[in-house]
Formats: sequence, C-alpha cells, structure tokens
Amino acid sequence: ELRAIIADLRNRLGKPDKRWMVAEAEYLVQLALQRLQLADDVGTALAALQQADQRLEETGDAQWLVVRRRLAEDMATLKQARLPDITAVLRQMDVMSADFSRLKPRLVVEEKAADRPSQEPPATADGSPGLRDLGQDLWDGLKRSVRIRRHDRPVASLLSQGQEVVLVQNAILLLETARLALVQKDPVLYQDSLQRLSAWLKRHFHMQDVVGEQVEQEILALQKVDLKPEYPDLTLALKALQTRRALAASQDNGGVTE
Repeated sequence: ELRAIIADLRNRLGKPDKRWMVAEAEYLVQLALQRLQLADDVGTALAALQQADQRLEETGDAQWLVVRRRLAEDMATLKQARLPDITAVLRQMDVMSADFSRLKPRLVVEEKAADRPSQEPPATADGSPGLRDLGQDLWDGLKRSVRIRRHDRPVASLLSQGQEVVLVQNAILLLETARLALVQKDPVLYQDSLQRLSAWLKRHFHMQDVVGEQVEQEILALQKVDLKPEYPDLTLALKALQTRRALAASQDNGGVTE
C-alpha cells in the first residue's frame, strides 16, 4: 500500500529532482503522523519515516541533516512502542469470564437481633384494658408456638441460586465494559472497568482460595495492558522539514518567498 502511494506521488510530481524528493519526504512524514493518530498503525508510520529519511539522504544536501536527526529520534521511539495484542487480550477475558462461575460467593450477613426493631405489639390508642389484654394474649401465644433465636453476632445465610447468578452476571457485565473499552482503545474506561470489577469480586466472592487468587492474577495482568503507548511528536519533524523547505524555495527564487 505504501509503495503504491509513493508511486502515485512520483507520477504526479514528475521528474525526480531534489525538490521532488523533499516534497515526497514531507508527504511521507504527514502520512506517518496520520497513521499514528487515526489508526495506531506503528508499522506503516515507521516505514513511512524510513522512506522519508531515505529521500532526504538522496538529495545529498547537508541542510536536511537537522531534520534527519529528528526523524532518527522519532523512529527510535516508535521502535520501542509496543501495541497490545487485542486478540490475545480478548482470549484472556474469555478465560476469566468462565472462571467467575467457579468463585464461591460470600454468605449474606443478617442483622443482629439486638439491632432489629422491637416486634412487641403496640398498646392500643384508647388504652382500653380489654383490647390491650387481648393483644398481649395473642402475642404470648405466638411466642409459645414459634421459637425465636436471638444472637449477639451477625448470622450468615446461604445465597439462593438466583442471587448467585445475579452476582456473576454483574461481574460479566463489568468485564464486557472493559472488553468494549479495549476494542475502542479507551484506556480510561478500560482501567476503570477493571477496578470496579476487582472491587465487586472482592466484595461478593471469596478471593482467598485457588480460583479467587487465579482471577485476581488475571485481572492484574489485564490492568498492565497499555492501550496508548507513548508515540513521538511527529509534528516537530514535520515543521522542521516544512520550514527548511520554505527557506530552500526562497533561496531558489532569489530570496523572495512566495
């Protein structure tokens, strides 16, 4: 694709003299800048910069050495950029999602009996002894027929199957949000979703067993994925190239800039 673009540019510019070489170099730097900004296409951007540097070298003009040094720094930075393997990360998410159903949910903690509101029947509004005695008799009979246990500590009860499903589904939804952010390359939403997922799991599931620790390690691995590696600022090289090109054109025109 890059070769086809260069060939088309040469056909439109005509004879390959120094001005053509510089114009091609400028176009290639612009192309590299666009590919990074619009598509995170490090490979094409790096190839375009290498071609631009080659064109400036072919001019044999020492005035382009400053620009070439700038391009060399930018290319070195680009070579260090490591884009995440989106497909591999999505597979990791699929594996972790399957592990959610293996997590052990925490038990529901009931309130202390001492903290519960009093269940004693209220006195009647008119204070009638007959009605009050009748209510008390009914309450005493209820207490005799039902055993009420009082606890000084919270009581844990098992979750229903439906409750467990809801907890797992909420975790999956948080992971799906992170998945969407990954595809859209939104680092803020990606990290926020993973943090919320981690907090949700720690709150509602036992994370100290083998499965829980495995899921925590999987989340940590996902959090290390850098969706936006640092790119060089190619506008600096582009401006330097454009400035020197304008200066060269001015000199060719006898010091008069168009």
